[in-house]
Amino acid sequence: MADETKTQSELNAEVAAKVAAQDIVSTTSKPEELQAATDALDSLASAKDPEKIAAAEAEKTAADEAAAKIAAAEAEKSTDPAVKKAAEEAAARAEVSKRADDYFKDAPALPEKSSPKATESFNYVKVKAVQDIAARDAEIEKLKKEVADLSEKSKAALTPELEKELNDHRTFRSKIDVEADPKFKSFDKTVKDSQEFIYAQLRKSPAVDEDVIKEIQKHGGPEMVKLDKLFAAANDPTLQRLVESKIADIEMAKFNKTQAINFTKENLATYIKEREEQYGKATTAHTEATRAVLTPIVAQLEWLAVRKAEAGADEATKKSVEEHNQFTAKTKRELEAAIQDDSPQMRAVLITGMAQLFNLQRVHESLVASTKAKEAALQKSLDEANTQVARFKKASTSRLRDTNSLAGGGVPKTKDNYDLKAGDALDAIGKQIADERAAKGQ
Repeated sequence: MADETKTQSELNAEVAAKVAAQDIVSTTSKPEELQAATDALDSLASAKDPEKIAAAEAEKTAADEAAAKIAAAEAEKSTDPAVKKAAEEAAARAEVSKRADDYFKDAPALPEKSSPKATESFNYVKVKAVQDIAARDAEIEKLKKEVADLSEKSKAALTPELEKELNDHRTFRSKIDVEADPKFKSFDKTVKDSQEFIYAQLRKSPAVDEDVIKEIQKHGGPEMVKLDKLFAAANDPTLQRLVESKIADIEMAKFNKTQAINFTKENLATYIKEREEQYGKATTAHTEATRAVLTPIVAQLEWLAVRKAEAGADEATKKSVEEHNQFTAKTKRELEAAIQDDSPQMRAVLITGMAQLFNLQRVHESLVASTKAKEAALQKSLDEANTQVARFKKASTSRLRDTNSLAGGGVPKTKDNYDLKAGDALDAIGKQIADERAAKGQ
């Protein structure tokens, strides 16, 4: 209650004291109180100087390295895992920061008036780029090492165990190929024909119906079942002898097939060599057969023949002949390559070329028909024009050329008769000339 009942003079004194304390002009500040502001102003002043900026960055890097070293030293002394982990992270950050500064030392710097946030973002980008580059380099080194290891392993000789396993696999695969070889299918055909013969003979017996035949087929054939009861029911000795002989043929065919396969498996090297020779001969035979058919067909193509320029031919003719020979030589090389290439790609190219040829033939025939029609129309017009010209020439010839005038060009003398018409006078003159010529024997 005593504070609330202060006098007016006491309140005025407190206000005056506060105002005096807030007067920075009359009150001298202590130097240590202004140190922070002074450092900030110095930093702002040095921010405009590029050399000072570089020095500040170098000083910061050095400080980071020193802090990392100190942290590493403390981590070595400490037994706390968290401290060691923090020290390792600090050392890693310092290393990355140093590498970023070295990598981007020649890169353009930020503008002088850049904000702290922009500087921080730029530094983050540099650090991130260095980390990505480091990760890429590490991956490249890892891949190089793997490639080198694989190269060394590929150069190394196979161990006896691996070589044996590889040979065993090859042998196993070859044996499977032997069993699937078409040349052993002839034995199966013999078995199949003998079985069909037996079924045909059994169908002749009244004691055997189609259900019995199907039951025998279901068990694998007549050689796989006992037919004693069936023979007793049929009561046909001839039928029994035929069936038993064919069953013997079936067993012999199966035995021969097994023997042939076993013999081939025991001599795989010879079998593989024979197959390779067969494949080679098949390929060569196919090529030669194609060549034998193609050669006479190509010989009919006159445009494929080599041309020769005549003596004294001009340069244009010589050049045309040379271009033709180059084209035909290239075409023959392409034909030879097509003969020897039996791949699906070459077959597709040839089939496409055939389709293109059919289309060009259709277009050519259409052009020829159109050209012939135009030629006939032009010939007709020419004939009509020639006929018209001939008529004009005939009409322009004078009739006087057909008269019997004198050779000297003169007019025969007649007795003057002024009462005679001109037409009659001309007729008379003409008759006179004709008579004179007749008298002379002309």
